[in-house]
Amino acid sequence: CAALAVKGHEVHVVLFSDRDAAWRDGDVHVHELRLWQSPERLRAVRKRWFEIFDEVVNLVKMRRYIKALNAIVQFSCVQTPSYAYPCLFLPRSIPLICRMSSIHRLWLDSYGHMASKQQRIRELFERWQVRSAHAVFAPSRFLAQCTRREYGVEAAVIPSIPEFGLPEEDETFYRNNLSQFSYLLYFGHLSRIKGIDVLNEALPQILQDYPEL
Repeated sequence: CAALAVKGHEVHVVLFSDRDAAWRDGDVHVHELRLWQSPERLRAVRKRWFEIFDEVVNLVKMRRYIKALNAIVQFSCVQTPSYAYPCLFLPRSIPLICRMSSIHRLWLDSYGHMASKQQRIRELFERWQVRSAHAVFAPSRFLAQCTRREYGVEAAVIPSIPEFGLPEEDETFYRNNLSQFSYLLYFGHLSRIKGIDVLNEALPQILQDYPEL
């Protein structure tokens, strides 16, 4: 966002929060929308269905806010993640760009979860937002292929751009504690969706070939 602002774009970030607020982070405008939650006495009766109801209420809230903001700012486009489909109800008059962050059904499969009725509704919502977007992109060829297979939508592949201004490296801890070792580093959740099952199968052979690890 900051990089876009540096290039002269007027950048607005709209997100759900525990409060309603608007503020600025340098040249970036930030808008917080308070999440709606049904009263506990109602959620205790049919909690899962009220979760879906709450999601729809919040999606409508997001639509109204962006529509009102667009009347002032006149957005060139709005970028949204596929996850949690926050711009599902956005008016078609506002160009919507959807970034594929995951695919709901594949996410459930990777964790071994069965799709409940509520989860199938969420999958439908995600599919609806992806197919109604004016353009779709994915950070990897793999996710672009999954998008084509699952939703019938062609996603452009745009790799994630590293953050600007990396912090200065401090190698003190490494030199004092780790420099004498050879080791592997893994970054990510310990879950199948991150390929941990593949890593688990590969590790025995790796450790056999590189016993110094």
